[in-house]
Amino acid sequence: MPNDFTFKGLDELKSFILELRSQGINAENVLNSLRFIYAANSIPYMRDVTKRYFISPIKEEMLDILENYELIEEGRAKGSGEDRTYFKTITEFGQKLGSQAFIKHIRENTNEIEANLEKFSKKLMYIALLSSMEKDYSLHYELTSLSLPRDLIPDVGHIEQLEEMKEEIKRWLKPIDYFQEYIEIEKIKTPPKSYIIFAKAMSQYKECINYLEKFFNTLCGLGLAIMQDYYTSSGHPIGKEYKAPPETTALLMRKTFDVKFDEEIEMFGLLSILIKSIKSRMFNKSEAKRTLNEFGISEEKLIKLLDMLAEKGITGKYNILGADSSPPFLILNKEALKDFIIQGLNEIVLKIVKED
Repeated sequence: MPNDFTFKGLDELKSFILELRSQGINAENVLNSLRFIYAANSIPYMRDVTKRYFISPIKEEMLDILENYELIEEGRAKGSGEDRTYFKTITEFGQKLGSQAFIKHIRENTNEIEANLEKFSKKLMYIALLSSMEKDYSLHYELTSLSLPRDLIPDVGHIEQLEEMKEEIKRWLKPIDYFQEYIEIEKIKTPPKSYIIFAKAMSQYKECINYLEKFFNTLCGLGLAIMQDYYTSSGHPIGKEYKAPPETTALLMRKTFDVKFDEEIEMFGLLSILIKSIKSRMFNKSEAKRTLNEFGISEEKLIKLLDMLAEKGITGKYNILGADSSPPFLILNKEALKDFIIQGLNEIVLKIVKED
């Protein structure tokens, strides 16, 4: 067995491993399967009502062992007929042992994990964290026909509406106790709402998606995340999803707690006003002012940007005399404005991914 530190506070896991080994079972294989399902929460394992062909990413024998120990159970099926898909779901006991298995894995592989995470900028890791974190501190990043933007430009207004409904910023206010092993609790700060909007939008932008996908693939290679097919409620696989447990979130918080996006936020805030004007004819001066305030940008900077675009014949100047219900500016060349926005977003991506 590894040294005492590896199993510090992991008594249930240690007993489980000893019991498996006493039966001649390869405990590490079982733990790998447990960690996968713990990160995923549930996995598809069977498809079709009549033929019932096996589709699980985990061997059937491993599923049987986990089920015998009541670590997983039958989950809710999706779809019907040939699209009927069956799932195995982690149990409460499985979550407890799964968490301990993840902690053990991180302790045993700290040097490799740190060396690989150093290959990515802190800003990119923070974008991954802010854009994918769920209320239970797990990470969930989808690359599906539903989540990927149909347009080259992310719909910032729609993202803002979703954030208002979900109130996701509140999730940062109740850190989990075991985070203390990875980061001092007082270092966990609630990010500004503008950071979350910024991260969500960039995570849906094509150029940034490529880097995020590489990052999540690295997490998977390190055993810190999993990737599996994403299924709709009707049982159709429409893409893939990356998932990681709170233990991975804690590691990323430790790496990114001091990240600031000052320059990027200002650039994005101004671009988001241009994006909203393209996406909606109802966008007005009042909403533009609210966006400026939310991103901490002065009205003068928007005026200066629009003066530059007006000189190029892309937009009119800022509508200073108009009422708050009037448009903040008029678009004269929509395609040129889109090109300007894309160029600006690409510059932001470079700032995110460059070495710190």
